[in-house]
Amino acid sequence: MEDDCGILFYGDELTENVAPKFESRLSQKYSPEGFDISTEVIPGGTSTDANNHFDSLNLSTFDVIVIGFGFYDYKKKISPSQLQQNFSEIVSECKDSDLRVILNTIHPTDSSVLLQPSVMDTKYNEIIRDIAEEHRIQVGDVYRWWEERVFLSSRYLTEEGKPNSAGQDLTAEALLNVVPQSHKVILWQFNGRANANCNYDCPYCYYPTANENFSFGSPSEWKKVFKNAFGDQNLIFYFTFAEPTIARDFFDYVEMIGSVPNWELRITTNLSLPEKSLEKLANTKLAKDGRLHINASFHPSQTSIDSFLNGHQVLRENGIEAPVIYVMYPPQIDVFEEHFNKFDERDILVHVRPYQGEGYPAAYTDEQRRQIAQYMDKATIRYVLNRKPPFDRHTYAGLHFYIADAAGNIGYDSNSFQWQTRFRTKYGNLIQYNSLEFPTVPPKYPKGDYPKTVDGVSNLLEVNYKQLEGNNVLSYAEQGGVYRTEDGVIYENKERDFQDSSVRAQYYFPSRNVWDAIQKYQLFGAINSIKYIWSKYLDNNLHLYFKHTQQTYETDGVRGVLKKAYRHLRGGVPGSEELEREVIKDPLHKSDD
Repeated sequence: MEDDCGILFYGDELTENVAPKFESRLSQKYSPEGFDISTEVIPGGTSTDANNHFDSLNLSTFDVIVIGFGFYDYKKKISPSQLQQNFSEIVSECKDSDLRVILNTIHPTDSSVLLQPSVMDTKYNEIIRDIAEEHRIQVGDVYRWWEERVFLSSRYLTEEGKPNSAGQDLTAEALLNVVPQSHKVILWQFNGRANANCNYDCPYCYYPTANENFSFGSPSEWKKVFKNAFGDQNLIFYFTFAEPTIARDFFDYVEMIGSVPNWELRITTNLSLPEKSLEKLANTKLAKDGRLHINASFHPSQTSIDSFLNGHQVLRENGIEAPVIYVMYPPQIDVFEEHFNKFDERDILVHVRPYQGEGYPAAYTDEQRRQIAQYMDKATIRYVLNRKPPFDRHTYAGLHFYIADAAGNIGYDSNSFQWQTRFRTKYGNLIQYNSLEFPTVPPKYPKGDYPKTVDGVSNLLEVNYKQLEGNNVLSYAEQGGVYRTEDGVIYENKERDFQDSSVRAQYYFPSRNVWDAIQKYQLFGAINSIKYIWSKYLDNNLHLYFKHTQQTYETDGVRGVLKKAYRHLRGGVPGSEELEREVIKDPLHKSDD
């Protein structure tokens, strides 16, 4: 969200009732000193009234405007064409004032249980969504969020068809999914067909990296593509997968992103660039403007710590503070303390991540699990190390976070996003703009998948994290208790007693005995305990197996599926860890079976 964000709610009296509830919810995530909410209300107002009154507004102190008219257009039968004209004029004037505009749809006003859209949705709300798409602005899709969350809308309405207290809460929840989200993140595989290429060969890397290095089009052409798809919205590009800095035309793409004032770049790199190239990167326009954020992955099997620290120092001397990413590959656990101490002496934040492969993280011993958890943030322990299945699978991935490949295909961040699968084109193709169809409310994370990344976890609504700002790893780690201070880096879990059953329950450690299980039951209750057991041991594995079978079909055809099924009949169905490894293997190559 914008610094010292001024938010104006402009609407009818329904908006006046929702704004305080929204402010209360926003205060649970953001400090009240970081935002200021005002309302401008026209009781019984239509979009025509809003348009006529708009010129009298003083917008100079606001960063965001939330427009909540339309209910009385529907009630007073203002024509859809007039509503379209009014909103188009208002949105154009808002954009001229350099405001981030959020256009709200109208809540459901009928209690029909028939599975079909109402007249209001097909006429009035579709116009609102079309205007938002035309102007490339955000939409607070209250209508679809109500559809997602409730069965009978009448339980949330007064006799006049206005939201009651529960309906106002639901509307505030819908707006909370959009208003604080000031930018969109695009995880862009700009430099390769599947997962690009790398100059390292780490034994724990679960992505194929021996791929060709290429990109369709030129940086200037891609600039037009992103502008066409997202307009003037704030974008953060994220270069990761393999080693992006060795990509052909890498610096040209850095320059392209830097040429747009409200675009930023995040890079995850192994710091293998020569010192002169690192200095060049640290002196680009992006870096000078504070819009370049770097995460440094240390791979002990590929380079020495002294060489790595030299590269890190180059960045630090040029004003870039890069956290270090360290994977707890089992052979590296014993040397981690030695490496950690060298980083800690220099006040470098280390973001520890579990190894994911060969049955890990489930294969960690309890002692190893407790040891590495001391250096982790809370969300990584719960969702990645201990694989807590999300109960609410709604995610901002697909709404504010996307993954795009070198051909412009765009989907959302998940291990389902592979070459030759429908997930790669889930939301269409950026180059073929007419094919794009983005969700307007948070979609659901695929069943059978666990989020395994910083962004994947933070995008889950149930985690209740603020949108990651600046350096995503630093922002994420800080919210989970790992952060830098003037006195050094703090790891809040370092003194945590992970032998204690109640602590283990809070962090979703596997139960060692009956007492551990009782603590989980007492903490989460009967219903959530049943959900946890079902999600972790049954539901996820079933979905993962079917996803695995589907991908086998897409890569190897019917023959491949039959051979796989025969093998499983003879040898048993593999466990979830093995299925995951097979799902993410290089889909460009046929099975060896």
